[in-house]
Amino acid sequence: MQIVIQSRHNAVGQSRFAVLLLAALFFITAFASQLQAAPSEGATRSIINGAASVVLKAAWPTAIYESWDYHGTEIKWGGKVDVTFRIHARSYWNGGPLWVDVVARINSDLEVEDVQWGRHKGFMPPGGAYKAVAYLAK
Repeated sequence: MQIVIQSRHNAVGQSRFAVLLLAALFFITAFASQLQAAPSEGATRSIINGAASVVLKAAWPTAIYESWDYHGTEIKWGGKVDVTFRIHARSYWNGGPLWVDVVARINSDLEVEDVQWGRHKGFMPPGGAYKAVAYLAK
């Protein structure tokens, strides 16, 4: 499987890598039946939970991971498909609910072409803390 990133946004490298890792793991897991040595459901969930937790830290470093779920598929022009996964968390600061959508664009060759933050519920946009720190460091 080949993974190609062509992001339209100037995202922080660490958060882009974490989002790409999660999307790749979701993609591989979705097609695990086509793999010769498919992992057990428990092992697969454990891998995805770990990856989702890393992606959450890229979105909001202090958030407390809770779960993830498949949130939809949208067919795009040119044989492309946007697959959305939602990561659920709790705020470290007030215990309130947080969530962020991770959108992976898959082309007709089944390559992950782009990964982006989607909608979110949180005080700060995903990746905003890292951008703020980078801005202050200048």
